[in-house]
Amino acid sequence: MKIGMDAVILAAFSAQTDCENALDIGCGCGILSLMIAQKTNGEIFAIDIDEAAVSEADSNFQWSNWSDRLSVKHISLQEFLKNTEKKFDKIICNPPYFKNSLKSEDIKRNLARHDESLTFEELAKAVSKLLSRNGHFDVILPYDSGEEMEKLMSIEGLHLHSQMLIRNYKDEKPIRTIQHYSANEQIGLKCNSLMIYNADGKYSDQFRYFTRDFYLNFGRTKQNV
Repeated sequence: MKIGMDAVILAAFSAQTDCENALDIGCGCGILSLMIAQKTNGEIFAIDIDEAAVSEADSNFQWSNWSDRLSVKHISLQEFLKNTEKKFDKIICNPPYFKNSLKSEDIKRNLARHDESLTFEELAKAVSKLLSRNGHFDVILPYDSGEEMEKLMSIEGLHLHSQMLIRNYKDEKPIRTIQHYSANEQIGLKCNSLMIYNADGKYSDQFRYFTRDFYLNFGRTKQNV
């Protein structure tokens, strides 16, 4: 699978907080897990329903510098929930959220991009059961879906503590939101924004700085994914 910008932005956001263990739901090629492993010290367990994606993620993990802290399993979140009592202090997900959009003839692509295999409600229920007492959940969504996710998470006892609104250009409506949830009570919602492009279509300084540890041509060159 191709590496999308959503995954890179989500991982750059989530990697700002350390963890002892993490769960990557719907890992695809494993990019989120690899980026989190690069910036934190915890063990990371990844799952996906696509066997080919799991095989690719496993290969990527084994070739990385963090192979001793990365593992992956071919299993759905629903089945994983039934067969584990483990709790995680970081859960990350770039979910199949393209509701009511035109579907591809490629079945695997549909599974990765549509919500029939994992609804928001199922995701919220699973995260509430898998998250440790002081753990947190980071997810990236279309901006218009953020309110729905917040309501479902609230039902499950999880509170929105911070969010990042992502825009292509300065004066445009946000296209994505990254939401950071915890079971701890909300003291005040922290909200910031990220603009990807300047008016001339080039990456903004803000975007370059935010992702500089992961894009080789944006800054640092050592130990990048």
